[in-house]
Amino acid sequence: MSNAPILAPRSIMQLTSLEKREWPISLTLGPAGEQLVVSRYGDAVWDFWPYVPQENKPDCEKRINWSIRLNDGSELIDPQHAELLESTKDFVWSLFSDPIEGRKRPKMTTIITIMKDPIPSLVRWMAGRGLSRFSRLDGLTLDYVAHAKVGVSPKTAATRLTILERLHHQSGKINDALDRHPWDFDTAAGLSGEASMPDRYRPKTQLIPSSTVKQLATTAVDYVLHRSAVILEAREAITAAGGNQRFIGASRASSVIAQRMGFQSARAHSKELILLKTSCYIVIAMFSGIRDSELLSLGAGCIAKSATRDGVDTRWLHGTIYKTGHRPKKWLVPPIVESAIQVMERFSAPMRNALASEEREMIEIGSNDLSAIKRLHKVRSQMDKLFLAPYSKRGNTISVMSGATAGHLLKGFCERFGILGDDGKPWPLSPHQFRRTFAFNYAKSQMGDLLYLQEHFGHHGLDMTLLYTSDGVDDYESDTELLGLIAKEKHERQVEILRGVVESDAPLAAGDQWIGDWRRNIRTAKNKDELIEELSGTLSLTGTGHSWCAGSAKGTGCGSRCMFEPDMCTECNWAIISQEHLPVWREIAQQQETILACPDIGIPGQARAQRVLAKARATIATLEGGAS
Repeated sequence: MSNAPILAPRSIMQLTSLEKREWPISLTLGPAGEQLVVSRYGDAVWDFWPYVPQENKPDCEKRINWSIRLNDGSELIDPQHAELLESTKDFVWSLFSDPIEGRKRPKMTTIITIMKDPIPSLVRWMAGRGLSRFSRLDGLTLDYVAHAKVGVSPKTAATRLTILERLHHQSGKINDALDRHPWDFDTAAGLSGEASMPDRYRPKTQLIPSSTVKQLATTAVDYVLHRSAVILEAREAITAAGGNQRFIGASRASSVIAQRMGFQSARAHSKELILLKTSCYIVIAMFSGIRDSELLSLGAGCIAKSATRDGVDTRWLHGTIYKTGHRPKKWLVPPIVESAIQVMERFSAPMRNALASEEREMIEIGSNDLSAIKRLHKVRSQMDKLFLAPYSKRGNTISVMSGATAGHLLKGFCERFGILGDDGKPWPLSPHQFRRTFAFNYAKSQMGDLLYLQEHFGHHGLDMTLLYTSDGVDDYESDTELLGLIAKEKHERQVEILRGVVESDAPLAAGDQWIGDWRRNIRTAKNKDELIEELSGTLSLTGTGHSWCAGSAKGTGCGSRCMFEPDMCTECNWAIISQEHLPVWREIAQQQETILACPDIGIPGQARAQRVLAKARATIATLEGGAS
C-alpha cells in the first residue's frame, strides 16, 4: 500500500499524556510524497483508511468512532468519562502496538472489528456501574458474564468475554489492565456456552440449495449471454442523446429511446441495468468461488488465457486477496466467467472514464486538504475497477460498491425472479454463500455427480490442483484455501456415497466382491462412522453417470473410456454400480432399443447396440432384485 506509511508501533507506556494525545496513529502520503497525519491518538475518530485496502468496505468500516453512546444517553468522549476513554484507547491501541505475547500483530480490520460490539458492550456495562478503570473489574468479572450473554448467541458472548482475557494478557503493557485472570480454571468459550455447542466446528455458512443454485444460475447466465447486449446498447443510445452518464433519468426523451429498444420506460431500463450488474456478480462468484472482497477488486483486463503442457486451454482470473495478506492472486475459471467480465468491462467503461477525468482535475487543483488527498487515493485505486457505482449521498461520487450493497442487490434479485429456498420463501442470498457452494458444486462436478450447470464448470472431469500445478502457479499465487474447501467437500460427498453403499444390503451390479467385504466389516465394527471415514480415505471416486469409478485415480482403470462405453463398467473390478444408477441404465437400454430400430446403423453399429443392450438388461435385472 504505497499510500500508507508504516506506523512506528511504540508502546503507550513510553509516552507522556501530551505526547499520547498528539501521537499519529494513521498516516498517508501527500502529493509530493510527504507524510501527512490522518488521525492522532487524541482524536474522537481514528480513521484507518490508508491501512484498509479492501474495495468492498465502506468508509464507516475503516475507522473507529469513540463517540460510543452509553446507557444514560451520554457518550464515551464526554468529559465525565475521560478516564474510561483513555483506558479503552490505551488497551485497543496496545493490541496493535504491543500484541499479546506469542501472537502476530493484528490487521487494522481486526482492531476495528472489536469496536463493533465487544468493547461497546463492556464500557456501557462499566459506565452504568460507575467503573472508570479496567483494574476495578477485579472481583466483578463473573458479574459481567451474565450481562454478556443476554440476548446474544454463545459465539457473540464468547467474543465479549475474550476482551477481559485480553485485558489480562496486556497487563504490564498498559497503565490500566487486569492483573489477575478474569476467571480461574475456565475460559470465555466455556462460560459463554460456545465450547459445549455440538456444531461449534461445523461450517456456519449456508450452502445454497441445489434447486436454488440451478434457478439462480440459469437466470444470471441468461442476462450475461442473451440480455446484456440490448441493455447496454440502450444505455449507450440514451447517453448519446444527452442522458446523464451516471444516472439514466426518467425524462421523456430517455423513455422514448428506451421504449424504442424494447423497455417500458427509462426507469424500467435502469432496473434492468441493476439486474445485469447483479447477474454478472452472481456468475463470477458462483463459477469462481472467490470472496466478495476479491470479486470487487477485479479490474478491466483481469482475464488471461494460457494452455497447459497437455494442451488444455485455461482462463485465469486475476485479482487481489486480502484475508491472508494484501497481494495478487489468480483463479482458474470457465468461459462463462470471462463472458461476465467482458460485460462488466463494457458496463463500467463510462464510470472508469469519469474517474480518469476526476483524477486529472484533482491533480490540476493540487489540494493538500486531507479529504481531497483521501479522494485522490481512492480514485487512483479504483479507476480500473469493474463494479463501480455512483452514490447520491456522497454527491454522486463514483466508487466500488460495498459488500453491503452487493448483499442488498442479491436479495432483491431473488425476490424479483422468485428464486426460492426449500421453505418456499425467497432465498436470503448473500455474498459469502457463494464460496462454499462453489466448492460443493465443483467437487460434485469433478466426480461427474452434477447433472445441471455442468457445461459451465470448466474442466469438471480434471483435478483443479493439477491444472494449477501445470500452469506453474505456486502457493503465493493460488487460492490454496479454496482448493482445500473443494477437497473437503469432495471427501464429504465420497463418504456420503460410500455410506449409502456399505450400509445397504441392496444388490450391486458391479463392485459386489470388495464392497461385500466392506459391508461385512461395517456390520461388526464398534464405530461404523470411523470405519467408513477410514475406508473412504483409501480410494478416490469419480463419477461416470452410470457408475462410480475407483480405478481412474489409482491409474488402474480404463482411462475413462467407460464414459463412452458404459458396458465396460459391468465387468470392471474398480466400478460400483448401485441402486442410484438404476434409472440411468434403464435409459441406456431404451437408447439401444431405439438405435436397433434404425435400419441404417450397419452391422458394426448393430453389434455394439446389441452388446450394450444385453449388458444393460443384465444390470437392470440385478439392481431390480433389490429395488423397492
